[in-house]
Amino acid sequence: MEAAAEAERQRMEAAAATEVQSIRAAAEVEKERVAATAAAAENQRVAAVTSSAANADRDRAVAAIEAEQRQFQMEQQCLATEERQREAQWAEELKRLKVEREKIAAEKERAAEERKALEAARAAEIERLMALQKECMEERARRLLAEQQVTSASPQATGTFSPSVI
Repeated sequence: MEAAAEAERQRMEAAAATEVQSIRAAAEVEKERVAATAAAAENQRVAAVTSSAANADRDRAVAAIEAEQRQFQMEQQCLATEERQREAQWAEELKRLKVEREKIAAEKERAAEERKALEAARAAEIERLMALQKECMEERARRLLAEQQVTSASPQATGTFSPSVI
């Protein structure tokens, strides 16, 4: 029995050794699994941090692009507003020039009419003066004729006239 007990003891030792190896192998596998899980978790954490950094970089880039777009739009709006203001000023200036041209044309027309009126008045004055001159010349001729008649009819040639003749 001793031999059987020895064999049983050896078998139990062998079984215990096998179980210890099995436990050690299982522990080793578990260590590897935990290490792999930890490595995977670290990789995920690094990826998340990298992704987060990349997202933050991307978010900053998007924000910068959006800010540039807003700035560009504001500049475009300012330029458009300035352009509209310049166009309004040009339109106002064109209106002012048109009114000025109309005033000048009206002034020229008034001056031409005034010139015509002055020429007509001058012509009428000349005609009146010529008629007056003709009348004076006729009156003078009548007086001279009357004087000659008085002188030739008067017995004295003293050169004096009676007040009734004059």
